[in-house]
Amino acid sequence: MAVDNDYPVVIVITGISNNLYKQSAERLEHDLRLNVRNDRKWQHYREPNKNDRERIARIIQDWKDPSLPANDRQVLLVTIKKNWSVLRRLIAILRSCDLNGIPALIIDDEADQASLNTKVRDDDESATYSRIRLLRERFPCHTFLQYTATPQANLLINILDSLSPDFAELLVPGDDYTGGVEFFRDQSDLVRDIPVDELPDRDNPATEPPLSLQEAMRLFYVGVAVGRIKGEERRGKNRSMLIHPSRTTDAHGRYAEWVRNLNRHWVDTLALAEGDIDRSELLVEFRSAYDDLHRTVPEGLPNWEEIVPILRRAIERTDCGEVNSTDRRADINWRSEYARILIGGQSLDRGFTVEGLTVTYMPRGLGSMGAADTLQQRARFFGYKRSYLGYCRLYLDADVRDAFIDYVTHEESIREELNDLRRQQVPLKQWRRTFILSSRLEPTRKNVLSLEHSRDSFGDRWFWVKTPLASMESCASNRLAFDSFISNHPFAPLPAELYGSVASRHTGITSIPLNDVCDQLLFEVGVPDPQENRDYVGVLYQIERYLRQHPKELCDVYVMRPDDNARRAVNKNQEIDNIFQGSNRKEGDPLYYPGDREIHAEGRLTIQLRRLALTQGKNGPEIATDVPVLAIWVPKPMEEQWLVQEQQPPIAWS
Repeated sequence: MAVDNDYPVVIVITGISNNLYKQSAERLEHDLRLNVRNDRKWQHYREPNKNDRERIARIIQDWKDPSLPANDRQVLLVTIKKNWSVLRRLIAILRSCDLNGIPALIIDDEADQASLNTKVRDDDESATYSRIRLLRERFPCHTFLQYTATPQANLLINILDSLSPDFAELLVPGDDYTGGVEFFRDQSDLVRDIPVDELPDRDNPATEPPLSLQEAMRLFYVGVAVGRIKGEERRGKNRSMLIHPSRTTDAHGRYAEWVRNLNRHWVDTLALAEGDIDRSELLVEFRSAYDDLHRTVPEGLPNWEEIVPILRRAIERTDCGEVNSTDRRADINWRSEYARILIGGQSLDRGFTVEGLTVTYMPRGLGSMGAADTLQQRARFFGYKRSYLGYCRLYLDADVRDAFIDYVTHEESIREELNDLRRQQVPLKQWRRTFILSSRLEPTRKNVLSLEHSRDSFGDRWFWVKTPLASMESCASNRLAFDSFISNHPFAPLPAELYGSVASRHTGITSIPLNDVCDQLLFEVGVPDPQENRDYVGVLYQIERYLRQHPKELCDVYVMRPDDNARRAVNKNQEIDNIFQGSNRKEGDPLYYPGDREIHAEGRLTIQLRRLALTQGKNGPEIATDVPVLAIWVPKPMEEQWLVQEQQPPIAWS
């Protein structure tokens, strides 16, 4: 599209590893048909060097020559690895080119990785971030397009950062795509917990392959045998298993040795005579794997008797190898073998496509950081797998499985937020960064974030404003908001049957639509303290999400002691230590009062409005009167764990 609109330069910055770089470059050549086109319209340079300088300059200069026919102009396509030295080399080449009036499309793939400034907290620039900034400066006119499946970091960096996105476009997967919802919500029978005593233990390392690993391998090999019977190998298909035990290469070597030893043992055992007891016992174990697959592949699975003769060959012809810095398999030739078992860590974490992946064995834990984007990038098992989803199995640490379940909700909340912005045509930079995120996960690595964020969850719990005097302007505005809401609704004394006769000194309105209360009251109230404001935004986010599923939800609003001049003390930080009056007398006493905290509807959101006189300390002088204070009781059904980022600075548009 860019080229059709006269962009003469396209630069694609790929991932940081060789395998991602090679994969991206080859896919571009295939998708753009560069190797089969008869013309020379596209000139593709893979990580160009100084010898390409003159040729690149001529391609660009041709676009400045009005006498040259349009058909004679060529498009410069550059693919480079995301590496500061590679970027520096490209920038040096472009310095010899006149780029004024030359529009460029710069695509940053895996844009949350390495591109962002990892030294932002030190008021400095990391090397790759700096080179990307310099590359963009070379083109006075350019579009910088970021791609990633995990945009948490990109969305949470300061909006004044040059890599903070101006807009977000959600890519909708095709019907055959299977992601977190399919694996962790719809198809929970595909996910298995690795027993705790079979997880890697640095202090007590295992000396033999875990039983769960053997089970996973048997499931994989039965699937390989099925694929061979169905002729997948002849059609150029692949079937793969991924083992991801750790980020360290010594663990990869240990698992690779186990896999190879098991393969040799199983091949030798299956070669024994039909009546041999060892062969029979092994086939019983493989038959259990077959029955397991039959539960999720009820149709089209060959009979067990057809699979038995194929099993030995299926195991024998499966390639097994490590994919890491010690065994450089960046150039996996997927056409050379039908079946593969890949063992690795970081090299298989991000962006790399494992062709025909069915079984994943991942005993690796969450780690100390537990970053949501890092976790999702390990999910090589997501993809276009619906046609063979029943053959897929995931073996995970139970904590990792729970984290993936949480991640599904987190990802849905981000997509909902971004979709709403697009639908309402609100610029992304005006979005208050708020989304659902489990407390077990961090959104991303902290070294790229300069702004703080708050995390909490309210359920069967009160939120209340502790610092109403943080802004006198806000205090006056909230007073008007209270008055407006109260004057527009028929408040009446609370019935004695609700909370006792003493509670009738409060007035209220019950069973009012929560949507109306949000629009007419909650969205009008300002909370000036930054920390409290983040909490208030989080509470409102919980309410809004609940209303999406329950648009007819009702709530209660009470005015506490409207005829009393209630007094509360503030501490040296100007915070009200407690706004709630306690209980008095005993239950059953006609004058019993349960206390302000108990004045809320059961299972329904309740709002308390107060007008307080504030004193400096318990017995100190009065410092303010008629101070409006809001309290919200959030029921358990509305509870969700959220993240709210600190309010970002406004942008001055010119």
